Amino acid sequence: MHSSMLAKTLETLRMYWRAEHLATVEQRRAQRALILGACALTLQCLAWSIFFALNGMWLVMLAIVLLQAFATVSFGLQARHRAGGLGALMFVAMVGVISLMALIFDAPTEQASRSIHLFLLPLAVAAYMAFRESRAGFSVGLAVLSLSLFLMLEILPWAPFPELVLPDSLRVFGKWMNGGAAMLLFILLLHVLHSDAKLHADVDHELQQALRKHEFVLYFQPQLDQRMHVTGAEVLLRWQHPQHGLLMPSVFIHHAERNGLMAPLGQWVLEQACLQLKKWQKDPVMAQLELAVNVSQTQFRHDSFTADVLRAVQQHGIEPRRLELELTETLMALNMDDLQHKMQLLERSGLRFSLDDFGTGFSSLHWLRQLPLHTLKIDRSFVSDLPHDNNSAAIVKTLLGLAQSMELKVVAEGIEQDAQQAFLMEHGCPRFQGYLYSKPLPLQEFVSFVRKHNLSASLQTSPEGITSGTAQVKSPVTAP
Repeated sequence: MHSSMLAKTLETLRMYWRAEHLATVEQRRAQRALILGACALTLQCLAWSIFFALNGMWLVMLAIVLLQAFATVSFGLQARHRAGGLGALMFVAMVGVISLMALIFDAPTEQASRSIHLFLLPLAVAAYMAFRESRAGFSVGLAVLSLSLFLMLEILPWAPFPELVLPDSLRVFGKWMNGGAAMLLFILLLHVLHSDAKLHADVDHELQQALRKHEFVLYFQPQLDQRMHVTGAEVLLRWQHPQHGLLMPSVFIHHAERNGLMAPLGQWVLEQACLQLKKWQKDPVMAQLELAVNVSQTQFRHDSFTADVLRAVQQHGIEPRRLELELTETLMALNMDDLQHKMQLLERSGLRFSLDDFGTGFSSLHWLRQLPLHTLKIDRSFVSDLPHDNNSAAIVKTLLGLAQSMELKVVAEGIEQDAQQAFLMEHGCPRFQGYLYSKPLPLQEFVSFVRKHNLSASLQTSPEGITSGTAQVKSPVTAP
């Protein structure tokens, strides 16, 4: 028994590692480079501070200890905790300390050139790596700052305090030591950048092959009504990688967005949704389900979007009202005239629309009134704090009242506790989704799950009387 439990635990850990491998390998490389850089600077600063302390140069030692502290904390904090603003502030402070030390203690002479400023070169690369996920231009700005200060110190021979400049005999030795350490760090960080670029290229190629080889699969997470009958499911995209196993969308979505695969991938999800609806038409238990396909910005902006949707519906011969297109609030930041035109055109053909993650993005009551929506999804960020957080409770009650007054359906997602379900039921939420009921299931397991919960109801009612549900197909953009 214990061996069986151990085997299951090891298998779970193995699958988790596979799923996160591609997503974390780039981050781990950057982290290791930053941590190694912090260690290298710390060791060198420690050695120099001991040397200056033994020679009675306490002011220089204090400056070096300060540099050591900034280097260790800034590199380490950014590598381990990704504390954007604080890490950037400490990075700028470290660049300033290096520049001041180079200006005050390391002014160039005929016997010894300046060398401390060489550390600004690897710092420029480190800034680009550490902050490239921040807002646009931020990492480039920090890199340009480091390189500009390097160029200024390389050209400028000025010494504001000549009496504090270190002896040439010491600085000749330090030139070799500083230069060697700075270049080693520079080469290490360039190697990491090269490895990351190669990883991106490999994943992009694998994604293109995966789409051609049909390696993507759909998983279904059930949704239930207040009677605990399954009314549908949210369908999540997965990549069945031949080497790394089942991969989550977070592993590959940003690669698909960058290399232009989002539109064809979204169209594939749409085709699979229509195909599944067609297969379920003759099944008395599954026939009343509605599938909602999440639409990405890239896919929606495509000129042929409406034609592609209508062609898929007509080609598979499904009822348009069984297909629901799920939009995210980020779409409302685009051209609203184009958004409204396309939605109205498709709605006139019988298709329906839902708004995902409502309350977290760009939507307003004005556009909520103007757009032809049928369903609102309450974001998990509001549900997770129920019922104890008063602010979340007030927001959820307001959203439920708003949806009811506008005659919109509501689905609360991310439910994991009985207390959350009880609160939502008490305030009239009609549909629920979350790990409290089931994890995402492959197709056959989902069908078995539905039959187990709904077979008795389907036998007691005619096909026309079966409760209509919503099974939502997530595109990779918003799938967790």
